[in-house]
Parts: sequence; C-alpha cells; structure tokens
Amino acid sequence: MFEATQNVTLKPTDSWREALLDTRVMDLFFSIHRKIREDSDMAQDSLQCLAQLASMHGPVFPDESAQVSYLAHMVEGLLSTINGIEIEDSEAVGISNIISNLITMFPRSILTALPSELFTSFINCLTLLTCSFGRSAALEEVLDKDDMVYMEAYDRLLESWLTLVQDEEHFPRGCFVQPAIQVFNSYIQCHLAAPDGTRNLSVNGIASHEEEEINELQEDDRELFSDQLSSVGVLGRVAADHCIPLLTR
Repeated sequence: MFEATQNVTLKPTDSWREALLDTRVMDLFFSIHRKIREDSDMAQDSLQCLAQLASMHGPVFPDESAQVSYLAHMVEGLLSTINGIEIEDSEAVGISNIISNLITMFPRSILTALPSELFTSFINCLTLLTCSFGRSAALEEVLDKDDMVYMEAYDRLLESWLTLVQDEEHFPRGCFVQPAIQVFNSYIQCHLAAPDGTRNLSVNGIASHEEEEINELQEDDRELFSDQLSSVGVLGRVAADHCIPLLTR
C-alpha cells in the first residue's frame, strides 16, 4: 500500500541562500530519485524532498532573477527525470505535488519569465501527465482499488490547471487552449461507456457486469466527482468552441 506524501512547503531564511540556491543541491536530489525510483518507499521520500524544493519561497531569494533561475532549473530537472519513462504508481502523487508547488508557490511574473520553449515544454508535460493520470484514475475506480493514488494525483493536477487558467491573462494569449482540449477530451472519453468511451471496461476491453453493479451502489457521480467536474468545466470554457459541440454530440 502506498501512503500519500504530505505536501509541506519550504520557507528558509536568507542564511540558507548559498546552500539552497546552489543548483548542485537540486541536481543531487533528482539524481538520487532516478537511482531509487523503483523502490516505492524510498521514491516517496525523495519526491517529498523535491516537492519541498519546488515550494521554496521567502527571503532565501534575493530578487526575481534568482527566482526565475531557480524555477527554470527545477523545471528542467523535472522534465529530464520524467520524460520518456513509465511512471510508477508510487511516484504519481509525489510528481503531482512537485508540479502543484511550482505552479502555486511561484508568482505569475516568475512563471511567465521562463524561456518560452521551457514554459511550453512544461505545459506539454503537464497536459500529458493529466491525461495519463486521468485514465489511470478511471481504471482505479473501475477496479475499486483501496489505494487511489492516481485519483489523488489527478485531482492535484486539475487543481493546478485551475490555478493557471484563472490567471490566464498573465500568460501568452491562447496558450492553454490546446492543452484544455486534450484534457477535456480525455476526461469525457474516460467517463463515457463504450463504444464512445472507456468507462467500465476491464483491462481486456470487455465490460464487467460485476463492476456495473458495484458502481450502482456508489453515490451519484455528480456528487462524488464534483471537484473534478468543476475543474474540467473551467477547462472546457477555455476551449468552448470545441467543448460545447462535443458535449451536445
């Protein structure tokens, strides 16, 4: 069983500046995680450390330039660590915590000051992870798993999207439209029954009557997934020209 990682923020004093702003410290933690990520217990600990580094704020940063440099290096380290790998179950919540902290703890002016190519890569990574975690969360629901790690991670990423699109006036015009379409499409597909979607399909693609009976006993989806529906609804408004016709069909 996987324990949810506790998301604790880091606000060191300026006396820690020389140590924590040394990029070798961050690189060390990413390197450690890459080496131990298949050990679920150790992976959660290393991701907890990285999530705290991703949340760092306060007087440790002497100016905005230092924040931009730190954030850029953190995003580069994250992308190089997770791109091209199959994320383990034990990593999902920790990775979502890192992304959530990067988005919520750093001011919009710092996020928009990132090099445009790096910012685009970060948003693309967030989009792919959200869709992937959403599919895995839907499968957890069907299988009635005790540990809903992907559901927790998916909720955290949707909250991150909500933070971004609510402040979209600070970002390049239209930069969230295509990501919103992808996340919205993925959510709809995961929650429609076959043949239009994948809801209640087992691993081999066949619907299970037992799963359908279990789902009938659960509370109404509109109540059970109210937060998810709200977040996905906000994303739908970002790309309303695409999402409204999709829903009416």
